[in-house]
Amino acid sequence: MDEPEASYPLWFSVGTIIIAGFDRAVHTGNIQSILQRIQSIQDRFQPLHKPAGHLQTSGLPEGKGFGNALEKASTSDTSTLRGAIEQVIQKQALDQGMDPNLIRAVVQTESAFNPQAVSSAGARGLMQLMPGTANELGVLNSFNPEQNIKGGTQYLKGLVNKYQSVPLALAAYNAGPGNVDRHGGIPPYQETQQYVKRVMNLHQQFALQQGGAE
Repeated sequence: MDEPEASYPLWFSVGTIIIAGFDRAVHTGNIQSILQRIQSIQDRFQPLHKPAGHLQTSGLPEGKGFGNALEKASTSDTSTLRGAIEQVIQKQALDQGMDPNLIRAVVQTESAFNPQAVSSAGARGLMQLMPGTANELGVLNSFNPEQNIKGGTQYLKGLVNKYQSVPLALAAYNAGPGNVDRHGGIPPYQETQQYVKRVMNLHQQFALQQGGAE
């Protein structure tokens, strides 16, 4: 059920105030403070969450609430949130011996860096973990950026080790290991083939950007 129209400015102002506070945490290098602020936003809106038929910002009706606050926030605010997630990606990837650019490409493809993204199948968060997979990985809250990225990176690493191939691992991440095993390679599903191609292209783009920045 939609919240009364008069409440939207209140949600917007709360979201904007909290997001604006990220700048101070980034300047001090306090990533734990950044994560706590992200979680505080998610905790405020998560109780109203309900799955949808496509990726969306959960919490309030689509186009309003926290998602709308992010859209209307200044570029610096949105960039700060993205920067906080980038730091988590960098840390988790390096801790688990994975390429940060590959994890970054998966996050971009899966959720477009939306921590509250939910698919029609019920996959959740930045790396779109299914509830069963999240449970096996010890992820208690898939909408928590650190938990989601840690679990998703762990899962993808296991697939890379299993297949000794990044494209095959990505295909298994998208379509499931059973389908990759059954077809002896990337399954003949248009969605999966496009998924692998997109992630690999983004991986290359991110790597080139990183190289140019050095």
